[in-house]
Amino acid sequence: MERVGVFICHCGSNIGAVVDCAKVAENVRNYPGVAFSTDYKYMCSEPGQELIQNAIKEHNLNRVVVASCSPRMHEKTFRACVEKAGLNPYMFEMANIREHCSWVHAGKNEEATAKATIAVEGKSITNITAEYTGSNVIEGLKVNKADIKVTAHYNNDTTSNV
Repeated sequence: MERVGVFICHCGSNIGAVVDCAKVAENVRNYPGVAFSTDYKYMCSEPGQELIQNAIKEHNLNRVVVASCSPRMHEKTFRACVEKAGLNPYMFEMANIREHCSWVHAGKNEEATAKATIAVEGKSITNITAEYTGSNVIEGLKVNKADIKVTAHYNNDTTSNV
């Protein structure tokens, strides 16, 4: 059974000045599979990451969605964060509500908040819960490691361009 944790970042005033982050967290709290939902000023900070890790343990979360800035900026940060808490890092999704909601809808706070809720719903429900995919189980990717022996074969033929 999916137990999704949803974490909405204010990104200081980058998101929080336009998107009502507390309302987004409240809106998604009762979605199927969502076991925990909250907002915080800076999710990428040490206290923000600790909030995520503690919630994973306390609420037995097996999936995490962070709605914040661009994945280009902090996807690795959050994947490492959830992995440190014992969760498969590929059971993490990120919704970019800074560029896609806050920045493009500046001055239209209600619209930006509604769009952020939809973005989080798409990540938390559609992508990582089996109920909406028609699958019985969704598993995270498994990281395989292999030893590689590097050998070089040289062509002694000096007339060849290979």
